[in-house]
Order: sequence, then structure tokens, then C-alpha cells
Amino acid sequence: PDILTEAGIRSMSSIDPMYDRGYHTGQIWPLMTGWHAIAAYNNEMSEIGERFIWSFVDLAFSASDPGRINEAYDPEFYQPKGQFAQVWSHALFIMSIMEGMLNMLPTWRNGITPLDAVKSRLPEGMDFLRIDRMKFQESSYTVLVTADGNVSVTKETKE
Repeated sequence: PDILTEAGIRSMSSIDPMYDRGYHTGQIWPLMTGWHAIAAYNNEMSEIGERFIWSFVDLAFSASDPGRINEAYDPEFYQPKGQFAQVWSHALFIMSIMEGMLNMLPTWRNGITPLDAVKSRLPEGMDFLRIDRMKFQESSYTVLVTADGNVSVTKETKE
């Protein structure tokens, strides 16, 4: 029941006898937090997915060098642990937004391109989300998603 924290997902519940705030025995992993955010959005639990995405933002901008997301965090005090600026932690933050909040699938599925799959699952208070120069196949696109559900995908032209 206490696996969910304000800073993300613990690797083990604190009520487990093996819990000791260790790497595999309790620390918070942004990697797992991102996977859970995507799963939450895909199972109609967008409030939980949103909470996980904001935990990434809070961790990144409370760091001594803003923007960094560590490999792991202390499960009680949310202090950075493990490798600093872990690439998979950053990747899962982006994936949480793309696949979770925007439903942008990473590959074609059932004849639907990632760009055609986009839908708005923006949280309350977020008016829009815009992605510029997003690469798909050989082209770049601008994707604009608004809170009222409108989705605009525009192919960028070379000047």
C-alpha cells in the first residue's frame, strides 16, 4: 500500500520484512515510476499517471543542478541515490508524457501511425502541450494538443 510515494514508486514496500531503503529493497526508481505512469494512463487512471509525471518534475527541479533526474532516490527523504543524471530516468520521463499523457505509440499498430494515435489526456490546469521538430520517418512535425481535446499535427517544411 505504501509503494506509491510523492517522489515515485518504491522498489519494495516498507512493510516488507526485507525493506531497508536499499537499491533493490526500497529505493525509488524513476524508471519504474515512468512505466507505472504509462500503465496508469492506459488503464483510465490518468490522475495517478499525472502524479507520477509531476514527481519527475519535482525531483528534477529540486536537484542541486536543476533538470537532473537520478537513477534512484531515498524512499523516505527523497535524496538522490545511485548514478546522477541517469539516461533511463530521463527517457522514462519523456516516455510518460509521449505514451501516457499523449497516447503517442512508439510504433505503428494496426495501421495507425504514432502521430495518428495522439489524443489529449492533459491534466486539469494544463491548457496545451506543444512538441516542435518531432522526427517521424524522414520528416519533422509540430504536434499541438489542447486541453479541450484538439490535436494538430503539422508537417514542418524546410526553408
